[in-house]
Amino acid sequence: MFTDVDHIERHGLEELYNHLRSGFMPLDFESSSVNAAESGAEVQERDLLISEKRRLERALNWLKSLFLYGEDTMSEKDYLIERKQLIDSLAEKTARLEELEAETAASFTMSDEEFMAKASYFILTQQLQDKRFVDYEKFIRKIDPQIVKEFLNSIIKNFCIKNGLTTSILFKNGLEIRFSYKAQE
Repeated sequence: MFTDVDHIERHGLEELYNHLRSGFMPLDFESSSVNAAESGAEVQERDLLISEKRRLERALNWLKSLFLYGEDTMSEKDYLIERKQLIDSLAEKTARLEELEAETAASFTMSDEEFMAKASYFILTQQLQDKRFVDYEKFIRKIDPQIVKEFLNSIIKNFCIKNGLTTSILFKNGLEIRFSYKAQE
């Protein structure tokens, strides 16, 4: 495999060294379904609906107190009309809240395959960030090959291969590593 590699060209190696020396932000595992479910617009709408629901509940209690104990008399007809409007508004807000919560719950559900893929990705990133020794060949064989493929696709832009040997790897951040091989005997 890499036993025939004579050396890595100096420019790419220095770039990689400087990049690693400067430090970089670690990859955090974030579930795309959680991010989608918790979008800003939905969170704002939910908060607004909750506050509106509380306001309507207070208004309903205040109306009842006013009708039963108020100094100014309110006709039963006016009370019932106002009460019906408040109850209808409250029911609308409650129904919309339930819709939002059902949408959120649906976006959190995932199949066993999706769960295993996310767990494999999480384990992969944790292993890569870990400071202790990791036998990567053994580790890569244990996890889902699709996860490895997706991970490589997320960080690598291009591989150049000549006669079955990798001559260079271009990373998405612009870093390029070039390999020189020993002459074949």
